Amino acid sequence: MAHVKHIASYYAVPRDFGEHEIILRKEEARHIRVNRSRVGDRIIITDGQGHACAGEITAIHRDSVVASVLEKLANQKEPAFSLTLAVAIPKKQRLEWIVEKGTEIGVNQFIPLVTARTVATADSAKTARLERVALAAMKQSCRSVLPQISPPTSLPSLTKSQQHFDICLIADEQSLAEEKRDWLQSEIWPASKTGIVAIGPEGGFSDAEVEAALNAGWLPLYMGARRLRTETAALVAATLVLARAGDLS
Repeated sequence: MAHVKHIASYYAVPRDFGEHEIILRKEEARHIRVNRSRVGDRIIITDGQGHACAGEITAIHRDSVVASVLEKLANQKEPAFSLTLAVAIPKKQRLEWIVEKGTEIGVNQFIPLVTARTVATADSAKTARLERVALAAMKQSCRSVLPQISPPTSLPSLTKSQQHFDICLIADEQSLAEEKRDWLQSEIWPASKTGIVAIGPEGGFSDAEVEAALNAGWLPLYMGARRLRTETAALVAATLVLARAGDLS
């Protein structure tokens, strides 16, 4: 069997993403040179806003690379269900890991949460750094939409914005037995196009936080008897929801 060369994926800001020609600048141009790409090589390019194409490198300059558009790619690796993952800010670099892996599996937005039991400070959720992580993960997974990184917020503030989502879930290991599958069996799933999942810190959400969310119409998301770290719970929850929405089938 002949060896098929991997086609690398790159990012161009929307203003440089033209109809027939695309310019890649700064870090993206440097990556192309580091990868020893040449004029005539084919690459995948996205603007992070849902547009992607197969292109051919036509010129390599010191600070930029020019590519011609060969073919526009429709629905490039994007899920039909738009998932927002709201995660209590974890310690150290764990939030970066959540953004990286969440982007790879199809999360569209990340919201760092400050909760009653959050130990890390909002300084641990530096937007610029997280955006760079999301960008690299978007390219690695060949997606065409760059996930949004929102500023840190509180769970009460988040529940007030629930009208923006078709279905709202809060991870709760203490859910009553009869409620444990409500999120899976909910009748609103067939018509749902957007959803949000809130993941608590290592100690979980407080009883007051869970009660307030449930009173606001959120559904409890139960993920089994084993206690999970925040970053593990975030990825398990995102996988379960995207699978239920039909995007990982």
